[in-house]
Amino acid sequence: MGFIVKGLRTEPEFLIDTAAINKKYAAMKDDPRRWWTGVFQTDAECKDELLKKKTYDSCQRFVVAMAKRDWDLVGGVHVYGPFKLHDIDTSVVILGKSEWKVRAIFRLAQSLKSIRMEVPSGLVRRDPEQRLTLREALRARA
Repeated sequence: MGFIVKGLRTEPEFLIDTAAINKKYAAMKDDPRRWWTGVFQTDAECKDELLKKKTYDSCQRFVVAMAKRDWDLVGGVHVYGPFKLHDIDTSVVILGKSEWKVRAIFRLAQSLKSIRMEVPSGLVRRDPEQRLTLREALRARA
């Protein structure tokens, strides 16, 4: 399953607990509502009036963008922040900017359809008591 490239193993360091995932999503199966989150950024020293306008405009754009994807707004929109803004590529904190999160509950306009996903058998945790990582298994095998 894994490949060795110049001594580097590309096998995953985890096993997927499909029983827990199935249990989590089975509870949500008949509920068409979902939480969606968006983000926007402002200057760190943004004045209150400008911040309110930027927040309102960003929330409107978020709801419109979700509507284009066939998601209808069900509840109120919640705004959280400010958070430190990190560069997406380098994870470096960008000084002088803040990030805000917009979160709301949406309902899909159409009915949800189940999608079957095939997971490679090597990634599936078979025993509920299995807590062994790939690194530990390779060390034990050697």
